Amino acid sequence: VLRNGTRLVLQQFTGDELALLSSVLEWLATIVPQSPAQDAKNADTLRNQLRAPPTRDRQALVSYIRGRRLLDTSDDPKTDKQAVDAFQDAINRDSSFAFAYAGLSQAYWSTSKHTGDRSWLDRARDAATHAEAIDSKCDQAQEALSLVSRDLGRGSDAVSQAKRAPTLTPDNDDARRVLGLAR
Repeated sequence: VLRNGTRLVLQQFTGDELALLSSVLEWLATIVPQSPAQDAKNADTLRNQLRAPPTRDRQALVSYIRGRRLLDTSDDPKTDKQAVDAFQDAINRDSSFAFAYAGLSQAYWSTSKHTGDRSWLDRARDAATHAEAIDSKCDQAQEALSLVSRDLGRGSDAVSQAKRAPTLTPDNDDARRVLGLAR
């Protein structure tokens, strides 16, 4: 249910997770408002982004979501390892899944933070760089690169990477959090 202007719009979606995600993204793209000049250009860009799911592999998406859930609640190396395994499973299923590489990078970074072992930062940097190479518009890759750069003592790189993330996804609060950490 969505209120669009003064109309109430109802939409029903069915199917497995990936079909559901694709349907919702396609539907959202149809309701992005059309407006004059620059706003229309921005709306077209948003519609195109909404139509592109991050992977076509349903199980890769499920593994990625599991990895994000684990990572977002991790406070120990054991949970970090479970997140690494989930992201690695997503990558094994879809080697072009940039967000899974970015998640893997963040899980490696978290492992470094929780264990004090800085060797995980090299793995984190490599995974984030790979995510960026696959998709230069992956905001999570920029966030991961920023976190790693900061911990490697490259403050100016950390700030520039953190500044780039919210330009890729303006409503990304996590990108702003990482920018605050980078400064």
